[in-house]
Amino acid sequence: MAMHTDLSRIAFYICAVLIAALLSVGSPRCLASADWVLTDRFKAQLKDAQNGDALAMYEVGRMYERGRGTEQDMTKAAAWFQKSADKGQQEARARLGILYYDGLGLPRNVNKAAELLATAANAGFSSAQFYLALMYENGDGMPQDSQKAIQWYKA
Repeated sequence: MAMHTDLSRIAFYICAVLIAALLSVGSPRCLASADWVLTDRFKAQLKDAQNGDALAMYEVGRMYERGRGTEQDMTKAAAWFQKSADKGQQEARARLGILYYDGLGLPRNVNKAAELLATAANAGFSSAQFYLALMYENGDGMPQDSQKAIQWYKA
């Protein structure tokens, strides 16, 4: 009986080592294929964006913002968000407002941030509602107003 238990442990350890070895060899290939997928997606979105697709413009901005499928570039992200926002994309307005608020990819401008965030917040975008609430709470770019802050936090 003791010999059977020892053999079971040895078999378990061998399997564990083999699985670990396979995972370590397989991981780079998986990551590389994921990178290819993201790179291909970025190229496709960029082509659509360059052809005037407002949603693709937003997606290209997000990909530049996150460094997904391309190098991270906040200035390019802001530029694509602006193009998308100019075509009426509220989600792009929300992202652009956040970039203006945080001063990422363009100079910090709380007035421009408030304008963009208010439009997107009224359209129901939660990220814009949160930042607008934060601005009211801190009196950053607008008069401090706890009631409006609470209203936007609850929205």
